[in-house]
Amino acid sequence: MNRLENFEELRSTMINPLDNPDFYALLLGDDRYEGMISDTGGFSMCHNYELGNTTHKNYYDLLNVAIQQYLQNLDYPEYIKRHPNATQLSYQKMRRVLSNVLESPDKLYNFIKKNAKNAERILGIGKNMDENNGTLYSVGWFYFKSHHLNPNLSNNPIRSNNVKHRLYLTVDTNERAEIANKIIEKCNQKGIPYNFKVHINFKKRKENQQSDTIVIYLADEEQVVEYVNFINEIIEENKELSKHIHKPSPHLGIVNDYIGYGFEPQLETGKTSYSKLLKEAVDSISTTKIAINILQSLVNPKIRKVYDRYTPEGLKYYKPNEWKEMQLAPIEKYQELIDLLKKSEKTPEEYEELRKYFSGYFKRENMNLDEIKELRRQISKNLVKKYPQLPENNMFDINVDNTLYQVSLEEQLPEIDSTVTPEERKRALETLNLMSKDKTIDNNYLNKG
Repeated sequence: MNRLENFEELRSTMINPLDNPDFYALLLGDDRYEGMISDTGGFSMCHNYELGNTTHKNYYDLLNVAIQQYLQNLDYPEYIKRHPNATQLSYQKMRRVLSNVLESPDKLYNFIKKNAKNAERILGIGKNMDENNGTLYSVGWFYFKSHHLNPNLSNNPIRSNNVKHRLYLTVDTNERAEIANKIIEKCNQKGIPYNFKVHINFKKRKENQQSDTIVIYLADEEQVVEYVNFINEIIEENKELSKHIHKPSPHLGIVNDYIGYGFEPQLETGKTSYSKLLKEAVDSISTTKIAINILQSLVNPKIRKVYDRYTPEGLKYYKPNEWKEMQLAPIEKYQELIDLLKKSEKTPEEYEELRKYFSGYFKRENMNLDEIKELRRQISKNLVKKYPQLPENNMFDINVDNTLYQVSLEEQLPEIDSTVTPEERKRALETLNLMSKDKTIDNNYLNKG
């Protein structure tokens, strides 16, 4: 993999969700994200990977990594700084106790059960245990923070109030501790801080296993570049391990087949998550209706006859041996997909089938479908309405000023009464869209007699 030189190079090579056929296939073919409360899971619950549920061994492996890092990096002078009332004797006892609990899972469990609060406070691993009954939470996050585990990296620690970027990895459960340890070792070697979390989920159903299983918090663009480069190093150095890192969810910026990217939105009312912002931008859009309209057009023999007469624009970007998978399915298949869309409950395999057909169709059309253009326009408008501070140089390639101007014009459109036909409303909106491209037009134009 090529090394990135700067953040602008990452932005220019990354696939942004609004240009990604797989993202629109997710929106139209997979409605599981709609049922998520707030940003819990969000789009990352829409996948068909066999990631595996967390076992106690997986949890102990993560705890093992944290304790070993703590013992490896905390010498006596630093321990006294953190605990002024400590002594050489108490320091040696601490090291002896922690070294001892690493000997077996049973010792680790008893230790964390008796010392859950202290482990959370000292190691910064997050709250993972119910203090009332001493059991691990079924779903949560395990944190690794250099300002807790390695005082040598304490300069400019990455704390929650200075996070501006996130990187995402989708890693099988059994390999998460190993990946976490390799990330930490790279940071130790390079002298850079770290703050990331690993998903733990003891629920056994595949649908409960979200895809964004390692989330890395970063403070600036330079750190993003550093992390992408050394994660690529880890992947190249560990070919077998890389087989357990899956392609990121398409709602993210796709850096490559292993790494996803999202920014940290800073609203006037405080921070929100990238996934929550994007989910809220699509919540009001009738994606199922759009999906059925597209499929119904593919069932229409007249439309198909015209459609099949020309080489689709998208085929220019594929090799001849790839054209077969871009061909339209028989009419019966699209009717079957329409019936599938209308089902109230679907299996993960059925969701996967819908997304596969939509993704192939959008790739074939090279994203030039009117429905996709309109969907992108609506999402862009909703994003800047919810987050008008979205930078002009943003990962979605949205022209923020133009979009905000278009929103302001649309808001000036008078209430439509029953005498106005849909065609007249459409023409009015098209006029506004044209006007929004020319900001020299008086913003009060519509209010003049």
